[in-house]
Amino acid sequence: MKKPRVAVISLGCKLNAYEAEATRSALTAAGYEAVEFGEDAEVCLVYTCTVTGRADSRSRNLLRRAAKAVTPGGRVIAAGCYARTDGDKLLEIEGVTDVAPGPVAELPGILDKTQENTRRWSDLTEGDSFSYHTRAFLKVQDGCDGVCSFCKVRIARGPARSRPAADARLALERLVKAGHREVVLTGVHLGYWGKEFGQTLSDLLRELLMVQGLGRIRLSSMEPQELTDELLTLIAGSEGRMAPHLHVPLQSGSDVVLHAMRRGYRLEQAMERMAAARRLIPNLGLGLDVLTSFPGETKADFNATLHAARECGASYLHVFSYSPRPGTPAADYPGQLSPEVKKERSRLARRLSRQLAMEYAESQVGKELSVLVERHRAASGRLLGVAGNYLRCELLDLPDDRAGRLITTRVIEPLNEPVHGPAKVLCQQL
Repeated sequence: MKKPRVAVISLGCKLNAYEAEATRSALTAAGYEAVEFGEDAEVCLVYTCTVTGRADSRSRNLLRRAAKAVTPGGRVIAAGCYARTDGDKLLEIEGVTDVAPGPVAELPGILDKTQENTRRWSDLTEGDSFSYHTRAFLKVQDGCDGVCSFCKVRIARGPARSRPAADARLALERLVKAGHREVVLTGVHLGYWGKEFGQTLSDLLRELLMVQGLGRIRLSSMEPQELTDELLTLIAGSEGRMAPHLHVPLQSGSDVVLHAMRRGYRLEQAMERMAAARRLIPNLGLGLDVLTSFPGETKADFNATLHAARECGASYLHVFSYSPRPGTPAADYPGQLSPEVKKERSRLARRLSRQLAMEYAESQVGKELSVLVERHRAASGRLLGVAGNYLRCELLDLPDDRAGRLITTRVIEPLNEPVHGPAKVLCQQL
């Protein structure tokens, strides 16, 4: 009997993307036909996100879209963090048939055995295979032992735990053998890797960098206080096999707000660590997460955040507007800000992000960048790519057979100002 067509889509972080792709690959290997979201499918999996109220809303909307798109009698499965924390609420959405609270690489067996609907599944195991992307994601850590007052993800993901280095290396070897030239290490709290083993992330990276044929590794997100000299020196001395790019969840430039957030560092420490990163890693691309309008945030606190973002040399910002997350201490803090203030502060922070992105892009003109060529094209018809420092690139006069390769390019000029995230530049292969 022909197996169902399955569509998988994810929202939010790279960890969600990893789990969605692991699921898609497991289904494909089991004989299921993977299709794009919105195409005819008997099963649709949505990896949800709950980092903000807006993420909750987007997740619910995507589940409703899935319910309309799936074939009559099909199954819509909610997975990811929102499914972990509020699965019963998601089951109330018309058309949502199942909730899977974790990675579901065992989904093929479950679908083969039963068509029972409206049930919650246990947390299942995952795999490592990414046939749909030039970049692959490798999950090496999950969970968080932090106590941030605003964060619901730690509730969803549980305590911090690490993937053993030997297992991670075997997974990386499989990905490299499959042809992936860039692998992104993911985790909820990546810098916490190895604590239970008495090891550090640098120890893991030294093990992974021994893999033959590796193009480069990119780190997904690193807390500022975990940017140790050992780690930064390792990245700088990797001869391009570690991407010169860091994404730091700074959140605020105000010590008062950082204390209320329970972030575990002061601004001075974070700025010193980011300055060390820029000093040690040539041509570093530095992204920041910024959480605006935290309860009690004054105009001076907000301006301090904008100042810190500029002073640290950020090349782009990911801007989030605070929203109360049920079950977190900050949801009950006094000083909750009005929607009007939240909207304006988000607007100003995003405007700064666009300015920083364009300034960084302009600073790259004439420089050589190592670019991973992707398999899709811009509206201009040119192939796209991502540079080691995370600039988005349009590639001049590049044939299709370069897709999936790492090439050396020279930056010609910046392109359009980005709506969000890093800027885009025009590059020529050397």
